[in-house]
Amino acid sequence: DNAPTVQADAIGAGSALFVASNGDYIDCGTGIGTALGDSYDGGLSVCAWFNTNLADTDQAIFAIDSYDTDDDAEDEFLILLGHEGAGSINFQVRGAGISTITFTDIKNWHHIGAVYDGANNIKHLYLDGVLVDSDSASNALDLNGLRTIIGSYDNVGDHSFDGNLAQVGVWDAVLTQAQIQSIMEKTYEELT
Repeated sequence: DNAPTVQADAIGAGSALFVASNGDYIDCGTGIGTALGDSYDGGLSVCAWFNTNLADTDQAIFAIDSYDTDDDAEDEFLILLGHEGAGSINFQVRGAGISTITFTDIKNWHHIGAVYDGANNIKHLYLDGVLVDSDSASNALDLNGLRTIIGSYDNVGDHSFDGNLAQVGVWDAVLTQAQIQSIMEKTYEELT
């Protein structure tokens, strides 16, 4: 499917600037993880607009994670840039089954959609409204007590996002491609 033409104002004027050298991130607390609980095999979708200054470093757009000092502990749901090699986007569920696509277009805005479908044991990765990868995801998520973090993961100081993030949204549903395309065309005020 082709990506839709995005309205010029879809990103809006408001975005958050993250500076990797400052270790910037937004900690949204444990509310989402606690609400969904352990052994969660429903739907979980995350969408966001991003532009980055770097495509070759391990940096996170979004994570539901223990946010501790162990790089591999409790990595339940991660959207990363540059993790499995320079110039890549990665979507991980439970630290395994990494979906990886090539990405080198820094400095331009892009829309990312990461969808976990626990009932059907699959995950999907969308870039600019186009499905770019699907992989199996056979393990239920253990989210209870984990932190929702925008712009970082694992509190080791070297995974901070470098660039801008806007309109980060989380749904406890399996979003379709049409829904992701609709979301990327809307401002916050237009979303229901």
